Amino acid sequence: MLKPKDYDEVELFKGPKSLPPGGYVVQIYTAEEMKTKYNTPMLKITWDVYEGDYRRYMHDKWERNKKFRPNAGFPADGTAYLPVLNQLSNTSKRFKGFIEAWRITNQKDVDWDAADFGRQFLDTLVGVIVRRKEEEFKGKRFWRIDPYYFCSAETIRCGDFEIPEDQPMQLSYSRDSISYSHEGFDYAGTEDDIPF
Repeated sequence: MLKPKDYDEVELFKGPKSLPPGGYVVQIYTAEEMKTKYNTPMLKITWDVYEGDYRRYMHDKWERNKKFRPNAGFPADGTAYLPVLNQLSNTSKRFKGFIEAWRITNQKDVDWDAADFGRQFLDTLVGVIVRRKEEEFKGKRFWRIDPYYFCSAETIRCGDFEIPEDQPMQLSYSRDSISYSHEGFDYAGTEDDIPF
């Protein structure tokens, strides 16, 4: 084989740039009311980085994915499921955190009676703190970005937040099987009831 003439000048491929844990001002792309697997109300939002070096990170990742899988959905990293209620049927802290962060950032009140509740959030900004979270799928473990909690965009711009630690899976044992779980209760909480 002949060595390509520009071989020595070409940079090594290091894979796509990953979104590091930290705080980001994000734009909400979609917001829709859904039901959890327990038939309780939930708000599903998709978001993308709006300011800084990672602007349009999720959109760019989505476009790359669609080249190989034309029906690829929006990246899971940029999707947050916010159950409205916790297991005790009280307001979820994570849902309230999102609503208050959105209200402060956009200086608007929430229209609780809106026919399409999610529509009021479209194309608006909010702050999000992300961390790495270890998950398992079909017997393989991997790390993904997890929207840990929401805050005002100003909190992000001022740098008035701490970057959360990674959340690894912990091995837990039962009489009949071994399963993986996330230990601890944090702001994002174990109260979240994801629909899958």
